[in-house]
Amino acid sequence: MAPSHSRQVLIWSIPALAVIFSYFWYRRKRHESKTDPGDKLQSAPESQQSTKTETESVTTNRRFSRSLSGVDSAPIDIVIPPKLKAIKSNPVVISDEDLDLEIEKIKSMRYGGSIDMRKSNNSSESSSASKHTPVKKASFDMAQKVDEEKPLSGTTENAKVDKTISNNNEVQRQNSERDSANHSPADVMLASPSLSSISDNHSEGSNDSGKGGSEVVTPPPSRSLVNESTALNIYEFIIPQSLVGKLIGKHGSSVSNIKDKTGAQVLVRKHPTNNKLKVCSIEGTRTEIDSALKLIRDKFPLKRFPEVTLEQVSFLPEVSPVSLVPDHLHLKLIEGINNDTIVSCVVAPNHLFLQQPAHPSFPNLNILTGYMNVCYSEADSPMLPTPIPENTICAAFSEDSWYRAVVLSTDAESATAYVKFLDFGGYSYIEISKLRQIRGDFMSLPFQAAECFLANVKPVEETGWRDEAFSAVVEMTKGAIIYTQIVDYTEEGIPLVYCYLILGPRQVVFLNQELVNQGHAEWLNCGEEAAGVTVA
Repeated sequence: MAPSHSRQVLIWSIPALAVIFSYFWYRRKRHESKTDPGDKLQSAPESQQSTKTETESVTTNRRFSRSLSGVDSAPIDIVIPPKLKAIKSNPVVISDEDLDLEIEKIKSMRYGGSIDMRKSNNSSESSSASKHTPVKKASFDMAQKVDEEKPLSGTTENAKVDKTISNNNEVQRQNSERDSANHSPADVMLASPSLSSISDNHSEGSNDSGKGGSEVVTPPPSRSLVNESTALNIYEFIIPQSLVGKLIGKHGSSVSNIKDKTGAQVLVRKHPTNNKLKVCSIEGTRTEIDSALKLIRDKFPLKRFPEVTLEQVSFLPEVSPVSLVPDHLHLKLIEGINNDTIVSCVVAPNHLFLQQPAHPSFPNLNILTGYMNVCYSEADSPMLPTPIPENTICAAFSEDSWYRAVVLSTDAESATAYVKFLDFGGYSYIEISKLRQIRGDFMSLPFQAAECFLANVKPVEETGWRDEAFSAVVEMTKGAIIYTQIVDYTEEGIPLVYCYLILGPRQVVFLNQELVNQGHAEWLNCGEEAAGVTVA
């Protein structure tokens, strides 16, 4: 029973296994046919191979026979939408001979527009032989027209072509030599006939060959557009103060008469240096000035008025002296407001130096003084050059500390310098050996002391201020906040101020008036000058 049972199982299992193996074999073949079309093509019948060869031979005419990049690749299938199939145009087919012709034509046109007639003729014959070309290029048609208008025959035509080619080669050599300095080698690749012809024509007509040896075209000499006879001028001469009235005339009649007769304008102004002389200015053209001078000479004969020489003079504009100390480095009082100040130095009861503790730079003053003491405590700090120029900013040692100062004068015999302290105020004589060159970074902080005079006060005694006045000012201003108002300026530009001492919430003392009340000073009206103070 056992062998028969095994035989039955084997008989029924063999067909099932065959079906399974057939199924897997079928799936494998189907998968390979999808992933590798080459196998499918290889396994196709010979009839299909012949059909494929014919199809490829037909499509060959619709492709370029060679790849421009030099690499042959498999064709790419382009799916065209159904809407565009109706309007799809025929592709443009260019043969190898046509492409070579176009390249040679562009090169020849680059050097004068000549065409190689032999290549053109050969290419036209070859193109006429190929009937499968559906579309012709415009340039190729133009080449055919040239061939039709100028047919070549026999040895005579060949000789003419050879002569033309030799002439074209000579022109090409000359053009290449001429354009070597003006065109780069990339111009041949660009091959633009219109641009190249313009460039060549420009090079031929220009004065510059581009090789560094061209002629320089000098402009014509300039001509003045202003007529000297009509240009306005100013003529100035000196006239004594006593003769100005005679020159002007009663109610300006003489000056008006000169203007009416000559057209020149006569003006009289102040002499810049001499109060006994005046400067007469005549404005007008050269002819008008000469006529006006003649009338003035008739009015002032040289024998009778030898001091009126009528010689032309010129005065340079006044130039104010420039201080070696930059003006922006000084911290100044502001006009029209109450400046919050404290007294840093009392030179005289009416001569004070003020600091502005509310200014943002004021807290840095103590820091600067500390750095200067550390810097100049070293023995190798540089001395000032000798002789010391005036208005030299330096570091001065006084009262066991170093301060910024400006040198006003020097005394070689005593080896001292008279200096003014720029941050705390005051004047002093300092030994030159105690002066040092100041570092540039020590000049970044503005000078804190502002010099001023009390307005409308003067000492009671003609000899000067008494010691009690000094003590009174020092006692009243010590540690007090002062509202300072600018009233006027001296001739030197120093402010004249009113000082109001803030001694309490409701206690304000007018310092100027307080000196008068205590009998130390006298009140001056506007226009009067205090001792040692000249109002501008």
